Amino acid sequence: MKKCLFLFIYFFFLDCSISVFASSASAGSSGSTNISISAGSISSPTYYVASAGLAGDAVFSGVVANVWDGNSSIFFSSEQNSTLEYNAPFKDSAFDVDILLPKVSASVSGGSVTSISVDYIGAFSTSVNGFNGSDARFVEAPEIIIAAPDDTGDTATATASVSSGELSIASFSGGSGYTVAPKVTVVGGPHFVKITDTSSNGYGRVFLIQDNGTNTLSFGTLSSTQRLSNTESSTTLSTFIPIGTTVEIYAAQTLGNLFGLDTTNLPSGWTSMDNADDESSGNGPDLLYFWNTDFYGFETFFFSTRYKPSSYTGSNDTFSWGWKKPSRAFYPKTENNKVIYPDESFLIAKRSSGSLSLVSEGAIESVNKQLYLPETGNSAILNNPYGTDLMLAELIPSTAIGTGTGQFRPGSSDTDGDVVTFLDSGQWKRFWYKQSHGNTAVTRMHVIGTRRPMNATQTSYETTITSDDLYIGSGTVTNLESCTDADGTTLLNSRNDSNYTKVTISGGTQYLKGFSITFSDINGRLLYNDNNGTSEANATDASELSVGSGSMVFSKLVGTHEIVGSGSGFVVINIQRDVNFASSEGTPAWSIGTSGAGYDATANFYCLGGTTGTNAEGTISANGSTISVTAAGSAYDGKPQAVVSGGGWRYSDDTARCDDILGASTGLFIQRQKTGGVKAFLESMNPFE
Repeated sequence: MKKCLFLFIYFFFLDCSISVFASSASAGSSGSTNISISAGSISSPTYYVASAGLAGDAVFSGVVANVWDGNSSIFFSSEQNSTLEYNAPFKDSAFDVDILLPKVSASVSGGSVTSISVDYIGAFSTSVNGFNGSDARFVEAPEIIIAAPDDTGDTATATASVSSGELSIASFSGGSGYTVAPKVTVVGGPHFVKITDTSSNGYGRVFLIQDNGTNTLSFGTLSSTQRLSNTESSTTLSTFIPIGTTVEIYAAQTLGNLFGLDTTNLPSGWTSMDNADDESSGNGPDLLYFWNTDFYGFETFFFSTRYKPSSYTGSNDTFSWGWKKPSRAFYPKTENNKVIYPDESFLIAKRSSGSLSLVSEGAIESVNKQLYLPETGNSAILNNPYGTDLMLAELIPSTAIGTGTGQFRPGSSDTDGDVVTFLDSGQWKRFWYKQSHGNTAVTRMHVIGTRRPMNATQTSYETTITSDDLYIGSGTVTNLESCTDADGTTLLNSRNDSNYTKVTISGGTQYLKGFSITFSDINGRLLYNDNNGTSEANATDASELSVGSGSMVFSKLVGTHEIVGSGSGFVVINIQRDVNFASSEGTPAWSIGTSGAGYDATANFYCLGGTTGTNAEGTISANGSTISVTAAGSAYDGKPQAVVSGGGWRYSDDTARCDDILGASTGLFIQRQKTGGVKAFLESMNPFE
């Protein structure tokens, strides 16, 4: 087995199949994942790449009220209930990372929950993993959540009690309508704080809670308890999570809650044994491999049945079975609380007869995700950050590629640059970014405006993309007028009783119908609508004022709108004019798309969506002024999105591979080969924005 593990990192990508055990949870659509892994043996295992995500829905969401860098903790205010009492948000010490959650099972009879059992499987120890850990303070019992019945009925409830750190069920109400035993969840043990504040530089990052009070969450010494980049190793907590940050709390996946604490709730077909190998039979227990970025190698785990729960004395965890490392099979301590990060993938090795079936619940991630980048000489097994098909150019965008120590670093081949590997049509492929192609110093990406394809005079829709359907431009706004139609031909003098506004612009082209345009800093005197805008209004009390006396306000045109008509020097927006335009106020401007910065070579673009046929693609010049279509696509009946790539992604030849797809359920392997790379986090492009 040691020889197999030594060769593992070099060869497993050539022969293994892939699937995902569960996808990340949060702000997405929930579902379940089912996979089947065929039989294997010690000499010829069947490998799968899998990931765990977050364990279910958020158990708390709130705004950070205070931060203490001295002990790396954050504070949340108590909330007042209907009786004006203040309720603290947390149960004391419930999120202690060392708490070992027991197996909690419900039994059902006559449609109701009739009993709830608590079993530590011999692994409980008051001094090691109880609900009061190693301290002697009073600790509240954690919250117990019982799943609702499948159809109609009342949800069962339960309350817990804690004695010497050990959990038991104090009382419960059986509910009604149950046909099968419901899932019982203990809100405790390892949990992550996830930053959900879109204005935060750490948006999407997670931090592992070490312990908590009734209003506080503690994170310990950040450099040793959290995954940080090299530049963050001495950073204080308030840098990541300042006062006012919105966060959510999720249960962390562990070996115990993901794969089971007992032989009776291991995945169907999972083989457990006393020891890691049984060479005489040719079969061994099924294994899990996690890449340890601190030790530059794999950690291996199996479910050991060497110490049976029947031997448990009740005083400590000397006799227990559970998840262990092969080198520690003869030791009693379990690894049931091994935490699995939501962006982390791992390998499953089926080394025994019979197929292995896995089922897990998860959700597609729809908020920004940051991709972990290890240091030079190290690797990371990661999952698809969004759980949906993703282009290589979206996974690692141009702004993340460069010579900086915290960037994905280009090279001349896959031997001297950083490499990302994933599965494509049953084959593992190693991709790198070709340095000589250029665009390795992009600081702002090109954003191409798109529309549903139209003919040259924008009088009818087409089914293929031309360069007229792709645009980047900007300029100033010089006037606003009300008009009665999308053509902008019939104007209403000194009135606004219409649903269209004609916006006079400079710097644009004539044919812009269908594009999305963004207006900024448009000011004017607020119109009084009760008389069709022939007078103005006071913004404070809505009283009528004479023309020239109304309040100066921002127009509701500020923002992004679809152009419903256009001509030489103007566009028409389907929105009622709300101000008398003030050209002398601010710097009124418009833009469609954005020209990037740092490009030194022609880049590629790839259209996604808006078609039931093939996607269009093409090139864009370094300065963003010239957009050329090289493939027009087909069957367009909507507006696509254009993804821009630097153009240097390569596989086995000199052909651009920027649009190769990382499947929704595909794992990936990042290897840092370029000298000088440090631990960092890269932000992938969000396909849902």
